[in-house]
Amino acid sequence: MSPDMGHGAGFNCAELPLEGGEYAHVHQLPVMISEFGGVEFAMNSAPDSWGYATAASADDYLGRITELFSAIYDCPDVSGFCYTQLTDTRQEANGLMDENRVPKLPVEEIHDIVTGKTRV
Repeated sequence: MSPDMGHGAGFNCAELPLEGGEYAHVHQLPVMISEFGGVEFAMNSAPDSWGYATAASADDYLGRITELFSAIYDCPDVSGFCYTQLTDTRQEANGLMDENRVPKLPVEEIHDIVTGKTRV
């Protein structure tokens, strides 16, 4: 692989393998975070629900998701993302809303975090 991988402004350089051990360099490809999140905050969810990390309170949940979104917005190579997930399901309590579509934080706070207006 080439040591020169150039990057910036939401795009990165990719190296595509060719026959004979050579690589084709493709520049200006968008970098997308296809799934991130996973912070459980089980307000009204089933007791056996789960997430990758568990928030103990609304304040803890606020801090954790703010940190996640801030990290994405602070990365200049990322051009887009998909947060997982919008709503809880019966087995997962890691949505921004519970399974009845009740927001876990005030909608204005969620908006400011998701759009990058609120950062750490």
